[in-house]
Amino acid sequence: MYSGENITIDMLERICKALNCTPDDVMEFILDEDDKTES
Repeated sequence: MYSGENITIDMLERICKALNCTPDDVMEFILDEDDKTES
């Protein structure tokens, strides 16, 4: 697994179980500049 690589929910679940943590502890959401819309 590499930085910026997509993972499945199953992979995330296995990571969280192994580390006894929640998804918030191991990832963050960063909005892609191309996806930003002007409001």
